[in-house]
Amino acid sequence: MKKLWLSVFACLCFIHLNGGTIKDFQAAQNEFRSSRWLKAAEKYLALEKKVKGPVKEKVLSYAAIALASGRKVKEANAAAARITAPDWKAYTTLRILSATGKHRQIVKDFASADINSWSEDIAYLGFFNRGRSFFYTRQYPRAIADLEKCAADAGSDNTVKILALNSLIHAAWQNKNTAAAVKYADQVIRITSHRGFHAYLDSCLSKARILAQEKKFADAEKTLADFNRGRNWKGGGVWYFHYLVTCGDVALAQGKKAQAKEFYNRALSTKNVAAGFKKPLQNKMKSIK
Repeated sequence: MKKLWLSVFACLCFIHLNGGTIKDFQAAQNEFRSSRWLKAAEKYLALEKKVKGPVKEKVLSYAAIALASGRKVKEANAAAARITAPDWKAYTTLRILSATGKHRQIVKDFASADINSWSEDIAYLGFFNRGRSFFYTRQYPRAIADLEKCAADAGSDNTVKILALNSLIHAAWQNKNTAAAVKYADQVIRITSHRGFHAYLDSCLSKARILAQEKKFADAEKTLADFNRGRNWKGGGVWYFHYLVTCGDVALAQGKKAQAKEFYNRALSTKNVAAGFKKPLQNKMKSIK
């Protein structure tokens, strides 16, 4: 959310806040980025008392989102109620609903919202959150429209751009447009600065699975080879597990049962992976004759 954070920081500088207040903002931002929601909310609410005007409303928005993410919905709504700018109030309400999984409510309340009229800082995030709600309610064409708008408008915010493109992969796949899904995956893969980001990793593996589904096995195997190149898994981790499972799935789709079992066995021996991930794979192996 680079656009959003830089906008607020610019506002803080613009009104010539003292160094202590800027330090407080940075501390709150660090807590938020580390998913320490209630600590972030506490710092934002303390900062609210030191700022005025538009910046105060933006800080309140961050506080409300953090509170909702920390499951303090009543307190989140109370903070949102103190926001007077219509676009920031609407955006904050949308984010509170999204943080609490109220996707049907978002579709009901925001389906016709004019998100384009919102501030540039938040409009692309509004499209992302509404697009995800359309996806979760299986309205794939509407999800694709919103998520494409988000990806196009995200600017230098590659984190949100990748999240939007990753959601687009799955929306297009569910909408039976595998060519579009692969196109979105390729857009993610080009953002090499985020090779360790979970949505980047999922996008690469999803592309391989889609290609295998389309019986483009050579392309699927090349995708997996490119994905693995230069990585040091050290024999562990959930994404190494998913990589090996995907390799097994691509082999199995070609009827290479022995090779598939070899990949699956390596996946089952992967370190630092929860048992809940391995149990379905164990069941799959039992079904291979």
